[in-house]
Amino acid sequence: MDRWISLSLLVVVFGVSCGWGAEERAVSRFEQTITLHMGRTDPLPETLLKLAEEAGDEAQRLRTLYTAAEIHWKNQAWDKAAELYERVAREGKAIDPYLVHCAQLRLAETRLRTQRPEQAIGIAQDLTHVASPFVAREASLLLIRAELAQGHREEAHTALEAYVTRYPQDQDLALIDVLAGLIAYDRGDFATAIKHFQKHPDDATALYALLATHCAQQQFPQAIAAYQQLTNQ
Repeated sequence: MDRWISLSLLVVVFGVSCGWGAEERAVSRFEQTITLHMGRTDPLPETLLKLAEEAGDEAQRLRTLYTAAEIHWKNQAWDKAAELYERVAREGKAIDPYLVHCAQLRLAETRLRTQRPEQAIGIAQDLTHVASPFVAREASLLLIRAELAQGHREEAHTALEAYVTRYPQDQDLALIDVLAGLIAYDRGDFATAIKHFQKHPDDATALYALLATHCAQQQFPQAIAAYQQLTNQ
């Protein structure tokens, strides 16, 4: 179990939006663009909440709530963000199903980042079957990460195999190899883990995982080489 701890944080550093080439409109609605630099005490979310309550249009009210949640998300105010995502998911089912699914996806990611992977698993499992290709794909990836974070390596492996079967065009992505490498690492199969990580010498997460794996094996010359690659990124 100790070897798992050294890499466990990798599971939650992947962002939700991974640039899958999904329709721009869908992605932009999911990941609201905030152009101002927000601090943790920024008053804008509270202002948006007031505007939401005054909105005469229910769809606009939900979008305003979602934007307020996104600001809390970007400021890492996880509990406040989760509360608003839950509200959008609860109140928007008959108004904007896509926005509801986005809110649920963010909520699952929030649960994962606040060390509640068991809750993230339940949400992600439901979202893997929704109509939106973007949400379904992101939820499938999140499910793998949540299973890993929960220590369910066999469930994570099953979820990863299901993902590659469903999205074969993604099998060579760095993220997929990193997840496969983490599963191998947790099984104690360091050689396989290293093979996965080494496929992506230009990816910082893969290099960090490679560095950690060599350290766990006390392969210090290789660890130094991986570190040098990482610092040259």
